[in-house]
Amino acid sequence: VVRLACSGSHGDLTYTVSNWLSRRLLPQMTKSVSQVIALDDLTRQEALTHGIPSDRVSIIQNGLVFDHPPSGDGKPFTGQSLPILYLGRLAKQKCVDTLLTAFAGICERYPEIPALKVVGDGDQKGMLEDYAGQIGIAGRCDFIGWVASPEDVLEQAGCFVNPSEGEGLPNTVLEAAAYGL
Repeated sequence: VVRLACSGSHGDLTYTVSNWLSRRLLPQMTKSVSQVIALDDLTRQEALTHGIPSDRVSIIQNGLVFDHPPSGDGKPFTGQSLPILYLGRLAKQKCVDTLLTAFAGICERYPEIPALKVVGDGDQKGMLEDYAGQIGIAGRCDFIGWVASPEDVLEQAGCFVNPSEGEGLPNTVLEAAAYGL
């Protein structure tokens, strides 16, 4: 089962086909999926355009798919400093560089602030890791990379940030809210 979060110029399939290897593998990937969950009709249309059969594409608005769903109990306060979490693609429009700059300023003023976990991958990853080193927060930032199931990092986070310059209703925000962040 695959969930397509968005369509258009920053959409999941558009982003995937911008990589030459993924573009070559897309026909095999689309044949192997048993079900695609699209969040809206535009995303469904994009899936159909990329060769996914219509009987395999369902629209579930704001549909979240978890390997193990949140308990629904919220996050109890433990007094322990839990990390700040960014979860998403590392692409220019996500403005993770702005997050790193803000985090550096916060670290100067509040040295006890918990670490920042950056979960995701993308064409900006190397640049962002270098930038974290340049502004002196490399030791406070953990660039984890892409994870197949975000549940573990959501359960271990204290708060979630989304610095993106523009989103509709991003899945990561819904996922973070579902986990009480």
